[in-house]
Amino acid sequence: MTTATQQPTIHPIPEGLAERAALLGGPGGILTDEQIAGFVAEQLAGQDLDGKSVCVIIPDGTRSVPLPKVLPAIHDALAGRVSSVTVLIALGTHAAMSEQAIDQLLGSTERGAKATYPEWTVLNHAWDDPSQIADLGVIPAEQIAELTGGLLTDIPMNVQINKLCVESDVNLVVGPVFPHEVVGFSGGNKYFFPGCSVHDVIDISHWVGALITASRIIGTLGITPVRQLIDAASELIPSEKLVFTMDVAEGGADLGAIAFGDPQAAWAAMAKISAQTHITYVEKPYKRIVALVPEMYEDMWTGAKGFYKSEPVCADGGDVIIYAPHITAVAEMHPGIREIGYHNIEYFTKQWDRFKDHPWGELAHSTHVTGLGTYDPETGEEKQRVNRYFATSISKEETEAYNVLYMDPASLDIEALRDDPDTLVIDHAGEVLFRLASECDGAAEQSK
Repeated sequence: MTTATQQPTIHPIPEGLAERAALLGGPGGILTDEQIAGFVAEQLAGQDLDGKSVCVIIPDGTRSVPLPKVLPAIHDALAGRVSSVTVLIALGTHAAMSEQAIDQLLGSTERGAKATYPEWTVLNHAWDDPSQIADLGVIPAEQIAELTGGLLTDIPMNVQINKLCVESDVNLVVGPVFPHEVVGFSGGNKYFFPGCSVHDVIDISHWVGALITASRIIGTLGITPVRQLIDAASELIPSEKLVFTMDVAEGGADLGAIAFGDPQAAWAAMAKISAQTHITYVEKPYKRIVALVPEMYEDMWTGAKGFYKSEPVCADGGDVIIYAPHITAVAEMHPGIREIGYHNIEYFTKQWDRFKDHPWGELAHSTHVTGLGTYDPETGEEKQRVNRYFATSISKEETEAYNVLYMDPASLDIEALRDDPDTLVIDHAGEVLFRLASECDGAAEQSK
């Protein structure tokens, strides 16, 4: 196995791929409810869905997306045509959503999901229940080596997914596209893998992203090695796959664009738009970044997005402060993080025999919340490019046990920090990626 980091081979989005999808809207606009409903109705009317079972796959509450603007139109378009509809929440390995949280996500807090969407069944992805998982086979190590550009050379990948994705006649993914720390841009087939899968695909794909490093891959527009992995895994799903992708306007309450088509085409169309709407370019690196993490992120496993979407514009030796007083735990679903703490990629690759049997998804997460750095195995000295602080309700003792610096959230005067020219305060941190303006020209060319 290759354990050294290397620059990724990113293939450009193939010519004509994005254009294969139907598209409404674009960068900078806001779609009306009538436009969205009309687009959804028109697209689904043209599909052969009569008498078929449909699995509607949606994100969980850690993604800002106004699903109530889209799902009622889907409900109306499918009513009386399909044999059944099951809504599957693509948790990955996140905690299951409560009934109350699901009602909030679906816009059904007044009447409940069953009354708002009659004849629909809404379920959490049961990633931890083997009886709910279907085995689709194995992608051999030779193919993994080819797809990852040699980052992994001797590891096959068992492809497993929620059985609803296999047993349904049609999978209909409904979800946004954002810059992503593992795959470049989220969305498309990512809702199957890792959204509805289990540890093997999750661990391998996330570790490949970690080897490239989140700092390099996040917001990279194109077909990344990780995108190739999840596309290859998705090809093994026997059911038809259709996707609505969306560009979520700032604040999460509106849509700027919506696309429909096969997973690759709908993803490509929206990734090009997201590259223009969800990346903010700044002229200089900042000495201090304060990422104000919203309450939609309930632990550091998800709230860490505030770090890796801002770290690229932190100066060498600067501070990134994750400000989230509401967070009380690092990752209850992943207690193994406590065993390893947070470290840079070299800390693991240069001690691979020590860590190779630890879940790779947790190793990857550890590096995402650390950023670039070095490790000298002879001296045991680890150096990070930037300093990471947790300003949360996790105790100082517990924070430092994870190899992270502690800051009392009450000690921060957020409004005063906004006036400091050396500080960047980010509201609703976690979805917009920050990059240096010097990187803007190449990205703009790609998004055309």
